Amino acid sequence: MSSIYVVYQNNGEDFYREDHLSVFLEDESVKDVFEKFHENAELITWFTDQNLARECVAMGIDCFKRAECLQKHWMEITAERFEYMLGVLPPRQWKQGGFFISELWSGDLGFFYQEKYINGVPRYFERIWSIKTPRPVILESLKNFVEKEAEIEH
Repeated sequence: MSSIYVVYQNNGEDFYREDHLSVFLEDESVKDVFEKFHENAELITWFTDQNLARECVAMGIDCFKRAECLQKHWMEITAERFEYMLGVLPPRQWKQGGFFISELWSGDLGFFYQEKYINGVPRYFERIWSIKTPRPVILESLKNFVEKEAEIEH
């Protein structure tokens, strides 16, 4: 069973709400469970971290878009941004060309940055990860992202 924190909007309301759901992800989707408990509401997004969900409710939709994107997808960044983030705070868990910034964003979630050489050219990526995520999982996820991007480009 997984703890999921959903962010939703009731019909007719102009603000967002946060709620906790317990989901057996093998058997049902977050959306299915949400719809059982929240009639006349729209699921906006969901997180595995309650603090992140609460922050996004407080900050509004722009925060949702960035946090949701970075929690679920890699984003390619410039070499300048990578270098800036490397120097802003001491890196945490620096190895294999990647690091977390030392100040976590929420709970155990932090911004992770990775340099990856593709066809001999350095490229740079950013994503939100739990600091507890094993490095091989992070690197495999980035590899899959780069491969999908290459397929789209061809």
